[in-house]
Amino acid sequence: MLPVCPIEKAPYPALGPWRGNGDYAYTLRLELWQAVRLTRDAAIHSLAATWSTSGVIGTVRTTHLGAVREAVRAMVDEFINDYRAANPKP
Repeated sequence: MLPVCPIEKAPYPALGPWRGNGDYAYTLRLELWQAVRLTRDAAIHSLAATWSTSGVIGTVRTTHLGAVREAVRAMVDEFINDYRAANPKP
């Protein structure tokens, strides 16, 4: 997997491409990683995925690589919709 945006509190897309015979096989997943602390001991903290897509595995011809961009766009739209649902404007 290739981490594209390792920034805390930002959607974190992971893309794993493999090329062969004019086709690409790929995996896609979008996650939101945030700092978390234990309720019983706030001194214990870590990063954890607090939101993620189910992920996609597929193949695409080199002439149709835009399909991968559309899959990423759909995942980002899913994140935006879920974020807005959980964080409505006052």
